[in-house]
This record gives sequence, C-alpha cells and structure tokens, in this order.
Amino acid sequence: MEKLSNRDVIRGIRNYFVLPLLALTMTSTLHEYFARNQSNNQNEDTCSPDTINSVCAISSPFNNGSSFSTDSKPSEFIGWVLESRILLLGFPTQQDLRHQIFESILGAICWGICFLSIRKGCNPECRKNVFPNYWRGTCVTILSIYNGSMLRAIVIMSIFPPGMFCRYFDITVSCLSPRLWSSIDESEKLFLCTSLHNAFVIGMCWGIGNTLVRRRLDPAMRNPPDTFVQRNWKDVSCGALAIGTSSLIKSIWVHYNPTDMVEEILANMFHTLSGNTTIATWLSSICAFVFGSETDRVSYNHYIYESMRVGISWGITSLFIRRGLNPDVRNGGRFIGKYWRDALYGTMAMACCVFVKLAARMLLEKIVFSLSNRVEPSLGDEL
Repeated sequence: MEKLSNRDVIRGIRNYFVLPLLALTMTSTLHEYFARNQSNNQNEDTCSPDTINSVCAISSPFNNGSSFSTDSKPSEFIGWVLESRILLLGFPTQQDLRHQIFESILGAICWGICFLSIRKGCNPECRKNVFPNYWRGTCVTILSIYNGSMLRAIVIMSIFPPGMFCRYFDITVSCLSPRLWSSIDESEKLFLCTSLHNAFVIGMCWGIGNTLVRRRLDPAMRNPPDTFVQRNWKDVSCGALAIGTSSLIKSIWVHYNPTDMVEEILANMFHTLSGNTTIATWLSSICAFVFGSETDRVSYNHYIYESMRVGISWGITSLFIRRGLNPDVRNGGRFIGKYWRDALYGTMAMACCVFVKLAARMLLEKIVFSLSNRVEPSLGDEL
C-alpha cells in the first residue's frame, strides 16, 4: 500500500498553507490600501437621485458600508469589490483576519504535537517508531485542522451566521411544535440555537477539511480515485457527527453544570497532592508564570477543568459515534474493545491540546506585551 511521502507533505504545505496565506496577505493589504484612500472621499453612504430606480445598496455580510448599483460601470463594480469585505473573507478588518489565522495555526500545531506525542506516542499499539511512522500523517492532519478552522470562521462570520440559522430554526420549530416552543424562555432559545449552529458548523467544516486535505493528500486514502467517495464517506460523516455532538455536549455542560465547585475541588486536590515536592514546586512555578499569580490556584485550575471537559466530550463521541455508528468498523459491539485505547489516548491528547493552546496563547501575549514595553521606553529615550 502506498504511503505518504515527503513530496506529498511538501505539496500539501505549499497548496493548503503557503499559497492561500500569500493570497490572503495580498488581498487584505489591497483592501486596506484602497479603503484608506477612499475613506477621505466618503462622508456618508447615500443614494444619488439618478439611481433611485436601481438597487441602491446590497446588504451583505461582505459589505463594508459601501454601496453598489446595478447600473454601475465595471470600474465601479471593481471598486466596490475592493472596498467591501470580500477580500477579507468577510472579516471586519485585516487585524481580525490576522487574529483568526494566528488562532487557526496555533490550534492546529498544538493538536499536531499532542496527537503525535500522546495519542500515538503513548498508545502501546502504535508507539513503536512513532515519529518515523506518523510524522507525515501528523503534518497533513495539522493542515486539515488549520483549513477546517479557517473555513469555520468564514462560515460563521459571513456565509451562515448564527442569526440566520436562529431565524430559520425558530420558524421551523414554531411550525412543528408551537406550543412547546412558545413555553421555552428566550434565553434558552438563544442558547439552543447558537449551540446547534456551532455544532453544525464545526462538524461540517471538520468533514470538509478532513476530506479535501487529509484524505486527498494520503495516497492510501485517495487511491483508487474512482472509489474515493465510496470508501471515505461513512467515516467522514460519522466523524463530523461526532465532532459536532462533542461541541454540543460541551456547550450543554458549560451552560447547565456549575464550574466553581468543580474548580475548587481541583484546586484542593492539586494542593493536597502537590505538597512540598520539587516537581510540585516546578509545576506551580510554571503555572504561575503562564497563568498568573502562584497563589491563585483556582485561575489555572479553570483551564485544567476546561481541558478535561473538552477532552471527555471528544473521547465519548469519538468512540460511540465515530466508531459505533460506522458499519465498516463497529463489528457488532466489538468496536469498544478495538478502539477504546485510541479513544482514551485521544481524550488525553485533546485535553492536553486545549490546555497547551490556552497556555501558549497567554504566554505569547505576555511576551508581546513585555517586548512592547521595552520598545516604547527606548523610543522615548531616542526622542
């Protein structure tokens, strides 16, 4: 069976990361340059008298306050495109787009590290020669997670925002069960709509990224091309359903389960188990450096609890939905004995990924803040 090669990994990095990133950099820079030059000439957004019979303004998530008439010239259409949010993929500003790219890269790298070191490296079934056997697959997995995360942000921001989903969901449920839906509180309706929308988008974008990136780059999954869809659609569908259900479980868990008591229990357990050992001292120092004051144990126990919550939600759905609902691998009830280790170490990897991502984000923010404070006094001295 043909395996992933170094050429496949390099081609995937080029096609699914470097080239799209360069294109986004150019288009976002072009948008910012054009918008900056046009901002002085546009004091208000009104329709001119000669365009009163045309469609004066197109209301779109991509629109940035500019107007476009159906009677406009091609040059005006190009100007409208340059000034609208299309070149920013629907994000309000270039800074928001850069922030989303950073978050997607950070999350994908953290998952890749935890995937290779914990899910594969700690699993006795596959930890032998783990790096030579799995580093290429980890690279393409990172690419699929990155692209899926970017697609999710674009869908939520521009293509299918939560407000649109909530309107259609409210109309549908009101028609099916008006008496039950009218008895629910408005805050609960909003929570239910946003949670379902988030779960749907996360599962859909994961499935698209896994199919178009992970499986298309792996020769063992894409060949023969004639049976690509037939061989992969069940696993992708069950995986997307599992990821979406995991997000829904996490949202329900956060909404209905009080976290303060659990976090205090974790803080007390950490304090009791740690004692005065050298390892505990080092661990406390690291957590204090990343998350804040060493005495505020509840603060970083919150992140531990959040990581555990995400990991457990993912592990349960991965085992019982992705494996249990897939007729190709469930084999009656024997899938539990076959995949429980993968689900267990996957749960640990996901929890570690969430914790590492939170820690890395806060650590990078501290480093940037420290560097900015060092640069500003030096500039003041020079002035």
